[in-house]
Amino acid sequence: MASLRTFVLAALLVACSDAPAADPDASVPLDAPAAPAITCVAPAHGEMVQDATMGSVRFVAAVRDVAPGTMVRVNDVAVPVDAFGLVTTDVPLRFGVIDVRVEADGATELCSFLAAPEYAHERDDPELGTTALLQIAQSGVDDGDDDTMLGSVDDVLARTSRSGWLAAVLGAGLGFFEFDTRPCVPPGPCGMDSYSASFDVLDFDTSMLGGPQSTEVSIIDGGLRVVAHGDDVRLTTHAVGEVLVPLPGMCTPEGGCVTPTPEFDTIGTVEVDVAVTLTLDVGLELGRPLVRVREIEAVDFDEAEVSFPDLEGEKRSAAELGLRERLPDAEITRTVRGDFGATYGDAVARVIGGLVSGIGSGLGAAPISVRGIDGTPVALQLLTTPTRVEARESEGLALGLRTSWALMGAATRESGRGVPMMPIDLDAGGLESASRSAVSEIVMNQALHALWRAGALDGVVAPDMVVAPDMVVAPDMVVAPDMVVAPDMIRVEGAMPPVAQARAGAMVVSVGGITATASGTGPWAGGVRMRISVAGRASTISEGDDPSYGGLELVELQVATVPALSGEARDQVRAYAAVLAHHIASVMINDAMPAVPAPTMLAPSALEVGGVVRETGIGSGVRLGTSPRFTLAEGRLEAQGALRER
Repeated sequence: MASLRTFVLAALLVACSDAPAADPDASVPLDAPAAPAITCVAPAHGEMVQDATMGSVRFVAAVRDVAPGTMVRVNDVAVPVDAFGLVTTDVPLRFGVIDVRVEADGATELCSFLAAPEYAHERDDPELGTTALLQIAQSGVDDGDDDTMLGSVDDVLARTSRSGWLAAVLGAGLGFFEFDTRPCVPPGPCGMDSYSASFDVLDFDTSMLGGPQSTEVSIIDGGLRVVAHGDDVRLTTHAVGEVLVPLPGMCTPEGGCVTPTPEFDTIGTVEVDVAVTLTLDVGLELGRPLVRVREIEAVDFDEAEVSFPDLEGEKRSAAELGLRERLPDAEITRTVRGDFGATYGDAVARVIGGLVSGIGSGLGAAPISVRGIDGTPVALQLLTTPTRVEARESEGLALGLRTSWALMGAATRESGRGVPMMPIDLDAGGLESASRSAVSEIVMNQALHALWRAGALDGVVAPDMVVAPDMVVAPDMVVAPDMVVAPDMIRVEGAMPPVAQARAGAMVVSVGGITATASGTGPWAGGVRMRISVAGRASTISEGDDPSYGGLELVELQVATVPALSGEARDQVRAYAAVLAHHIASVMINDAMPAVPAPTMLAPSALEVGGVVRETGIGSGVRLGTSPRFTLAEGRLEAQGALRER
């Protein structure tokens, strides 16, 4: 009982200390109200309430100079004032802004607070999970066309191969290698007589080796399968050996004949068709995207062509035939096939790993600037952390990010509980095209929270800065701004951050806890303090990385004034409050909202080979992502379409 009395006395002290006073800005005077004062006690005006069940909260307000038992209306429900001057009732919760309107003997107060089941820290918060997702279908991994325009993972691999980077990797990795020159491996018949030449030394120089001309990439559970084809892959060859077939004598016109020696030591070339099949593991390890070789499934040599131009006649034919016979042999070429497959696999893993490791957003490259309600620019920096790298044959390749926004300047407000959030399933839309980008509404609320902390909802607003359409549509009214008496000056303060909620076909931004103190002539004489809470619903979204939202209408609007007004003055102030609320909602949903940080992959423009960085043939800063044609869905913005250069 003692604790209850303590709470009540504290509440009364709050009520007594919160009587409206003159605004400290002398240019915006405010008369002391004659009506009874109403104070929001619990939750306090601008408070952030956390309730996992989103059930209800006990609301308490203090009403001064009203007799106990007097009926006060709280959200249009009659509630008696108790002996301590308090009104108490339960208010149902929903995610976002909660408004409680208290009316007593002509006076009205608006108590607004936030409600959410969870709040995220404004900095990088691991509990957030994935807030931005890029999904890539099989047609986005390999689109089946050339690499003129990068539109798939395979295109990046093909461009890199065509640039000579892959050839450089193969050359650096393979260097010189030798065949096992035995025609077979005992036990078993070796069939020496079946070959036309034997080789003691068989070296290959890969320094002029070209990369495969074509690749096929497919998604498998846990990774990717890559099949590379190289036709007429050329290797320089040093061969030392002996011809095993009789060589005809060589006779001169003078009648002298010489029998050629069967030994040879010569330089030539080998052209062979190569097919390499390998699988890669793709995943996230210790918070970093990782691509590595799982298995070299097969390396096949076929259609070998051999040339020893320094040899002549039957000797040349026999030596070329002898090597040509050996090249497709699995046992003889086992070493070179193993070396070739391992080196090529590492190179492919490095290219695709460079692409996957580049998951992020182009917005994070540099700070961006947006503006608050008074036009003051605010600089933000997007930060991203990889959260998900998954490959499933039935669902595609999924790359996820966790986002946060960092202020580049000083904050003017504490962060409170943090960013209000509801759990969002970014996979809910399903993958129906080559790629899909999904960005949670949490990302927008992170930005709005950062902007609020930076003072984007605070400032002096001149009437000519308030931009509104010819007709403002609000609940129970349609306002023509030109027909409304505007104040001379307005000072605005935001007690809590706005909240954005994506809905199917609409974006709703709620801005509560706004206090606008205005002065001027007519209804504004002597100063008027307005408490405003507004929810604006935009029904259209334009194309592009930084879309604009259109068709904005006010679906909720609450206004309370001190002093209490009536008649024409009340109507004029309420009408202008609708115009100002529309302006605030429009600024928050368009001017203050950063571009959509859809996930993209940064294609590697250069990669290290043998300690040397070599260009891949891809320009610097090229990113691959979904075409930015966003639609509005439950809890998210999403885009489906081709994977393309961004």
